[in-house]
Amino acid sequence: MMFVPDEREEFRHWSREYAARMELTKQLASDGWMLQSLCNLPVSYCRPSTVTPYFFCSDIRTGFNCERYVMEGAVGVIHQEFEKVWSQQKTKNPRDRTPFCTAVHVENVRALHDTRMLRSRKLTLDLGKFSQALIHLLARIPSDEHSLVEAFRLGSMAGIPINRFGFNSQAKFRTFCEWVKARPSQTQPQADAMG
Repeated sequence: MMFVPDEREEFRHWSREYAARMELTKQLASDGWMLQSLCNLPVSYCRPSTVTPYFFCSDIRTGFNCERYVMEGAVGVIHQEFEKVWSQQKTKNPRDRTPFCTAVHVENVRALHDTRMLRSRKLTLDLGKFSQALIHLLARIPSDEHSLVEAFRLGSMAGIPINRFGFNSQAKFRTFCEWVKARPSQTQPQADAMG
């Protein structure tokens, strides 16, 4: 006997996932995190500034007999000037063309790991907890040139070691690290910068 999924149950799942995405978008937008694509990167929640933290929601998948949903995605920082430079490079290895130069999966961030399980019966409440944890984390990731350079100097962003934001073998991540470290500090007084 062949198993045939109930179309109503499948529709119910997709409509709940859609509702979860819409609720997440609404909650993040209320704090200024808009769903958009910067520099031809995948659509993510970010701000349209030169340096911006982002959250890329890759999936809201069901688990545990559709009683729970699991938030999948990554957080990091986008530097639009770097993305323009990177997009002009000609690389021979297609794996070097990874979309984001910095990314740490939400499962590997304690504050998000603890809130990424969403109960289907309390979806709005659980999404609210996840959104608040996410907004708090995004506020701690650098959002300007000076804070980004300083975070790389100190070796962490939002309390997460820089090397966890990328794979050391990932060419784009390594290039971004070198590029940021070569940026002027902007902490020097103007007289020192002149000579």
